[in-house]
Amino acid sequence: MKIFVINLDKSTDRLSHMTRQIERLGYAWERFPACGPAQVEEMAKALALPLLHGACTMPEKGVALSHYAIWNMMLDEGIDHALVLEDDVHFCHDAKKHLESINEEIARGLQFDIIKIETFLAGIFVDREGIRLSDQAELHRLRSNHGGAAAYIISREGCRKMIARLATADRAVDLVMFDGDLESMRVFQLHPALCIQDFLRKQGKTGIVSTVGMERSESDYHSAWLEKLKSPFRGGYYFAQTLRVWGDGQMKIRSRYKDRI
Repeated sequence: MKIFVINLDKSTDRLSHMTRQIERLGYAWERFPACGPAQVEEMAKALALPLLHGACTMPEKGVALSHYAIWNMMLDEGIDHALVLEDDVHFCHDAKKHLESINEEIARGLQFDIIKIETFLAGIFVDREGIRLSDQAELHRLRSNHGGAAAYIISREGCRKMIARLATADRAVDLVMFDGDLESMRVFQLHPALCIQDFLRKQGKTGIVSTVGMERSESDYHSAWLEKLKSPFRGGYYFAQTLRVWGDGQMKIRSRYKDRI
């Protein structure tokens, strides 16, 4: 499996961090230069992408364009699927075993657009029936929003779909990928997740932050949902949601990291 790590030229500390993370797994990988402000300004003149001209911050635009460039490169080079990483993720201690299990499922013909292998430690809805990788991990179809685009496996068909989505979206790339209409895509969530971003850890933090993390924190991402929780009808609403998804063959889980955070 190809592995691409998105990394700004100036972020040598994060590159060192990712070198240690991936070499521990024993995989070959490629650094993919992230788009900085100069590249964003240049590409904004050439591409008619709404997010380049909307309310997204400069770091969000740079991250989105970096993912966008990888998707296009995969199509141009005929790459069947690849693991895409931002440069502030941590892998759990036995990540290699589970990545190899995912590779085996793909080789057996798993049809997917995206497999999300990170967690934002959020409550999410997934299909009750999943694909058992081991006694400790399963793949489930993701049916609700789940923030973060720091660690995912994407297929060539997934690249086509995401390029089409980004052509009309004016939101940060993780919201485009993992929020809104998930019915038209085959998005799987690995549970528990193999990766977590540095700023979400409670212990073992390195102090690095992703390009997005500099201006959009976890609390920012969930602010809209926190407003909903203030509603006096919150209990009834979530009870009704639970009944609905149960009838649809879904369940609510708390997405978590495989190791202690």
